[in-house]
Amino acid sequence: VNVSLANFQDLNGNGLDEPDIPSLFSIDTKRPNVEVVNTQSPIVSDQNVDEEQFSIDVELSEVMDKNKPELVLLTGDEIAGSFDINFINSTWINDTVFRAVYDVIDQNIEIENIGVTVEFALDESGNSQNAYEQAEVFDLDTKNPELVSFSSSDYFIDQSDIGSESFNFVLIFDEEMDPNAAVDLSFSPQDPVSSILVVNLEASELLNPFTYNIVFDVGESTESVPFVDVVASNGQDLARNAMTSFNFENMLSIDMGALGVSDRSEDGNVSVYPTLIKSGDPLTLKLARNEVKVHFKIRDMNGRILQEIDFRDLSSGLHTITLSSLSRGVYAYQLALEDKYYSGKLIIQ
Repeated sequence: VNVSLANFQDLNGNGLDEPDIPSLFSIDTKRPNVEVVNTQSPIVSDQNVDEEQFSIDVELSEVMDKNKPELVLLTGDEIAGSFDINFINSTWINDTVFRAVYDVIDQNIEIENIGVTVEFALDESGNSQNAYEQAEVFDLDTKNPELVSFSSSDYFIDQSDIGSESFNFVLIFDEEMDPNAAVDLSFSPQDPVSSILVVNLEASELLNPFTYNIVFDVGESTESVPFVDVVASNGQDLARNAMTSFNFENMLSIDMGALGVSDRSEDGNVSVYPTLIKSGDPLTLKLARNEVKVHFKIRDMNGRILQEIDFRDLSSGLHTITLSSLSRGVYAYQLALEDKYYSGKLIIQ
């Protein structure tokens, strides 16, 4: 603001030599506005979990007082505990942009449409900013995807399964998965199972956003493995959160000396019957010889173990297998003796 002085004279009537004073002072009562809010990423996921791993840049409309940090608050349902503002590392990165830095805590949750509120910034003249609030700025997803169903095309692998694309697992998750991050399946014991079951990457596919079909070729072998554990790991959801690793104990039995399904439930030494029963009815186990140990197991068609029974020192003859209450449907049973393995299907009507 320029100032002009008029009608000033000394005692002798002399006027001022320089009556105009340029730029004597300024007037600034204009409050700054928030122009742009940029988040480091549109989705905060496990990739951001740690100290100083997420930030928000706030650009204002004029040069700001860099000695006065602004406060960038997050708004949204149930976000408490997921974000801690890191005051030490939050700073002005230039005259108009403030970077708010946050520590992210993994609470294994999903929250959409988190908002941002900006307060307390001052411009160079000390004017406080206009109030700013924006809804639906970014999402939080630190939830790890979980398997809700894990099933195989067979639970007893024998010579009848030998061939290309002859065996598969179907995995269903509780959320959409990243098609570029394939789920890994591993077996225990690794040897000889990994030489019998070889994943066929070309045939394996994501059937829909929630469901993987992992296909295996079954190789020729004479090996027998009564109890095979299967571990599923390394899948990721769309936010790149890793799946929770699952270990399915005693998922499979392998007997490459067995000829096929028709030999499994009855071979003269062992019989299991009837296989069409009503809920609550028992099964009959017929043994042609004494057995020191017999392990009986029932799974549903998703591979979940519903019942396991260990029998000790059974004599030859008939024995009753009392089943837990099962609803109507089709189930798979497995029977492991010391030297042979059997499986079959059980129908509850």
